[in-house]
Amino acid sequence: MSPPRLIAISLACFFAAIAPAVGQAPPTISQALEARGVGTSIASLRQALQDPSSQIRGMAAGELANRKDKESVPAIRQALAKAADPNERQNLAEALITLGDPEGKAAMAALCADNTVREDSRIIAAS
Repeated sequence: MSPPRLIAISLACFFAAIAPAVGQAPPTISQALEARGVGTSIASLRQALQDPSSQIRGMAAGELANRKDKESVPAIRQALAKAADPNERQNLAEALITLGDPEGKAAMAALCADNTVREDSRIIAAS
């Protein structure tokens, strides 16, 4: 499974909650961020990596990865270093993997080995 696919899986519950109507495709990450009042410029996405919401931070990292913004790697690493939530750590690690940063794979391996993380989350991280 590719990292962008895993990001989509991690955010599926959030997207389902904000989908405008049954039968419509869920919003893109950019649309979901805009719906939460977060700008989607590169600068705004980098700033969102410091947002109080782990969902916002994860989505911002995912969007930066989707845009192939390798200059955001240090900011995503910094967010990962502070992340406590396993889902957020997974999203941030996936963004780093997508951007070609080896720290993403190391973070994903650590997540898989962490017995305090729910087994289903560890299985997804191992995919």
